[in-house]
Amino acid sequence: MMKKKGTEKILRKSIKYAKAWMALSDDPAHDIQHTKSVLETALLISRELGYKNTLLIEVICWWHDVGRLFSPIHEELSAQIAKYNLLGLGCDEKTVETVYQAIRFHKWKMEPTTVEGNILRDADKLDFISVNRWKQCLEQNQPNHLIPMGKLIPKLRIILKLDPSKSIYDLRIKKFIRFINRRNIQIFGVP
Repeated sequence: MMKKKGTEKILRKSIKYAKAWMALSDDPAHDIQHTKSVLETALLISRELGYKNTLLIEVICWWHDVGRLFSPIHEELSAQIAKYNLLGLGCDEKTVETVYQAIRFHKWKMEPTTVEGNILRDADKLDFISVNRWKQCLEQNQPNHLIPMGKLIPKLRIILKLDPSKSIYDLRIKKFIRFINRRNIQIFGVP
């Protein structure tokens, strides 16, 4: 087992690698801004849950979509890339496994096996109703990125696992509905 200081240093270094990878993304629905938004939401959920290891949540969030640079089916790939990065930096196996398990199950229809995985999955799905994300896709004339999200929005609150996530949804959905109504965007099942 590594000393706490050593683990912190490794995790911060790993975040730098993940940020560099995400800076390469040209997908407006899954770029560095999306990752920052997921991280912000994940930290909010963590705080509400009383989950203290926020640095671990940061690592998980920064790596969760790196695999998308190579494949749209990316959950397992993102988890493996994060795992090999952390192992290469000398991270302890318990921390590596926590990161790996959280990332590999973040798709909406998957069932995370850890609290970290549920935090990531819910934070990632809550970004479906991010006005900024939708604006960015529309401004870059890439509305096709929005279609899969639009189909899931009517089910979104139901698929969220954590109570703080549902509370965040209840606050954010009002702003999102105002946005889609102003833009006259039709999403089946959303008033």
